[in-house]
Amino acid sequence: MPAFLHLTAAILFVFAIGLALLLTVILIRQHLKRTVTAARFDVIHGMADGVIVVDCDGSVIEVNAAAAHIIETPIDAIKDKPIRTVFTALRDLPPHTKEYAFSWTSRFGSDVRWYDARYSLVDADSPLTSDAVIVIRDVTERVQTSRRELELSRDRSRAALLHEFVTNISHDLFTPLSSIKLSGYLLQRMLDSLPPANGNGSVSSNTVRLMRDRLGLVETQTIQIERILRDMIDMVKLDSRDDFALHVHSLNNLVDHSVTPYRSIAAEKKQQIIVTQRPDLPPVVADRDRVERVIQIVLQNAIDYSLNGMQINVNTLVYRDCATIQVSDSGLGINQQDLPHIFEPFFRGDSARASEGHGSGLSLAIARKIITHHGGSIEVESKEGMGTTVRILLPTAQPELLIKGHSSHHALTLPRVPDAWVRSRMELVTRPSHRDLASSS
Repeated sequence: MPAFLHLTAAILFVFAIGLALLLTVILIRQHLKRTVTAARFDVIHGMADGVIVVDCDGSVIEVNAAAAHIIETPIDAIKDKPIRTVFTALRDLPPHTKEYAFSWTSRFGSDVRWYDARYSLVDADSPLTSDAVIVIRDVTERVQTSRRELELSRDRSRAALLHEFVTNISHDLFTPLSSIKLSGYLLQRMLDSLPPANGNGSVSSNTVRLMRDRLGLVETQTIQIERILRDMIDMVKLDSRDDFALHVHSLNNLVDHSVTPYRSIAAEKKQQIIVTQRPDLPPVVADRDRVERVIQIVLQNAIDYSLNGMQINVNTLVYRDCATIQVSDSGLGINQQDLPHIFEPFFRGDSARASEGHGSGLSLAIARKIITHHGGSIEVESKEGMGTTVRILLPTAQPELLIKGHSSHHALTLPRVPDAWVRSRMELVTRPSHRDLASSS
């Protein structure tokens, strides 16, 4: 009997030791699992993307702060909840799906955010027992960038279509206009060859005069249509500055060359153009023909909207560290309501429509685009009854371009646009006035 008791005690002792060892191993494994899980979750909580961990039964076991912020729900309200109640997109998801992607938008006040989410199993080979992870990313910047690129692509496509349309329609219109001009010329020759009125059935002098007036009106309107078409073509071409012929030029020389043909035009209205130049004006890098056209546009405006006998002053100076052309007149000025719009294409104020000018409404838009492509700016000041002052500002040539032997025939690149011109392309000093400068050509 004692031997049996001793054997039983020994067996129980061995069993107790084995049970203790088994419990110890289980506890060690659980501790290691908790340690590993905690370490994994520490990594999750340090991630910028939203992360939600789901167990094999579909319940949320961990959520980081980024995910809680994205879905606008506290972490404690998400944990232990079925994932299908958190995301409606997962309600119809088949059980044990290995991978699934979905997206949505969220609005924070006026701010719209775009999110992409991807659901995937941790162990795809064991879908019945594997946990799952949902990674949520804020893709707002990417979406907005894509939209900007798409809009830019659309703008380029529209510009290309507009260029093609204007080119084609201009070609189609120039042909009949040429026929109209030729017909008008032939009719004028026929009128010149008519015999003098003698009462024997010949055309009276009043009729001839009326016919000449009508033919003159046809010629004037034909020229106006041609001018509008050419301005439209120029506006489209100026969308790109790749064809600018850039050289170092003296702005004083450009002014002299531009003003000369307009002295006779001003003389027809008994106006006088006075030019005052700064001798040491720094040179500029410019497309000669285009800058001269800008000067002529501004001069034509000053002539058209100044009364007979008035004086127009053209000055060259350094203004705001730029080589500047300043054209001042004593005309009627620009209407205060029209002033902010004078550089808009096809804009024509009430005074322009009522005046004798026949501009297309494109000339100042063309002028601003040319100067902007040069890295410059146009400023306008106007005061009622005291006329208008227009300043054309161009950045001066960089010193390295002015080395000995560097003539105006060397091809150059456009100067870097100063920050000041990037911030503001046009400055207007608005004062009450009556004049629409934008409508003459």
